[in-house]
Amino acid sequence: SLPLSYYELTQGKYYLTLTSKGYYKSKKMVDIFAQNTTNIDMSLMPKSSGRAKLYSFFIPGAGQCYADKKMKGFLYFALTIGSIAVLNSAFDTYSGDVSTMDNYYALYKGSTLTNDININRELYMEQVNVSNSSREELLIAAGVTAGIWITNLIDIYFFNDLP
Repeated sequence: SLPLSYYELTQGKYYLTLTSKGYYKSKKMVDIFAQNTTNIDMSLMPKSSGRAKLYSFFIPGAGQCYADKKMKGFLYFALTIGSIAVLNSAFDTYSGDVSTMDNYYALYKGSTLTNDININRELYMEQVNVSNSSREELLIAAGVTAGIWITNLIDIYFFNDLP
């Protein structure tokens, strides 16, 4: 509890650090003289809830780290990075599948013989199914990424313990 009194310090220089969860750290160099009482005035400034929200809005997990919930912050950040990597991979797959589908469509449209028309149409239709499947995977990856970001925001808005 404060104010704090401590009577057994020998004379000399002391480096004091005052910390509390949800507050900025306060540091001060203090000289203690023999046979004197030294009063030290230190205070802590509270961290801002608004700043934590802003940090989490731009970088998931950053607000939690700022609010001294580092494990939760690193978890949100890692999940976001992982989901973005999966999203990027799904987008690359989808783009390649659409490009292949467009090529098959051009072959199908350019076919003149009945046998070529049937073969190219079948190739095109199979690739349409592949492209649709990769589009679904892309949408799922985008939904997971958005869900992580939104969950991060809900967490920092309602459970951050900052003033």
